[in-house]
Amino acid sequence: MHNETSTGVVSDIGAVRRAIDAAKHPALLLVDTISSLGSIDYRHDAWGVDVTVAGSQKGLMLPPGLSFNAVSEKAIAASKNSKMLKSFWSWDDMLAVNSNGWFPYTPATNLLYGLSEACDMLLEEGLDSVFARHTRHGEATRLAVTAWVSRSCAAIPRPTRAR
Repeated sequence: MHNETSTGVVSDIGAVRRAIDAAKHPALLLVDTISSLGSIDYRHDAWGVDVTVAGSQKGLMLPPGLSFNAVSEKAIAASKNSKMLKSFWSWDDMLAVNSNGWFPYTPATNLLYGLSEACDMLLEEGLDSVFARHTRHGEATRLAVTAWVSRSCAAIPRPTRAR
């Protein structure tokens, strides 16, 4: 998971990849970016991720309803060579028509129009500016919570010891 929604913890995905590689383990690296895509810098190819899963909600500013996968050649080969039954991890239908812009299933057309607008908004602001804004807001939230906790603890009466 790149970013855990409720805590705001961000994982160092590049370090995870390096650990997998250092162990010489053949595992695929799958990363959930549902709350980080469009909010925090993410590098699928540069970090050696095999499968990235994202959704339209949260950082992409849309209602839930769209799911995205970025898939490495290693993941595609693993899917093709796997003898297990699969649906979600079988990308053949989507890849076959992806180059011409078609969808092999019923598309959520209204969300795709919204996604186009959201991408325009993100690119207009500039991704570096978007990421910096999210960092500032996160830090402001952490500072506010720290101040609230400090004040709340200071207001709690302390028991006195009998002598």
